[in-house]
Amino acid sequence: MRSLRYRIPAVFLVGVLVASAIAAVLAVRLFQDYTRDRTLAELRRQAQGLAELYQEQAIRSVDEARAAPGFAAPMPANPAPTMTASMCSEVMVETVPEVSAFD
Repeated sequence: MRSLRYRIPAVFLVGVLVASAIAAVLAVRLFQDYTRDRTLAELRRQAQGLAELYQEQAIRSVDEARAAPGFAAPMPANPAPTMTASMCSEVMVETVPEVSAFD
């Protein structure tokens, strides 16, 4: 391995591997930033739409002298954590009941 014939390709190969690793890290980071920005933009758009919908319905109910509409089902007295999590997003959240080892 002391020969220049082996050292030059080895240095080149190490350089290519390091550059590839750096490029992969940067690509992952850029992808994460891109998806985060897109998600925030989508959430802002949805929030704006819901605010406009509620505003429109509230104005209509005031004009017609009736109570403001309720857009969501009534909350139970003690909601389960899965209910609040599934109400906040379209993703269904499932929980596994606790199992005690001493039963």
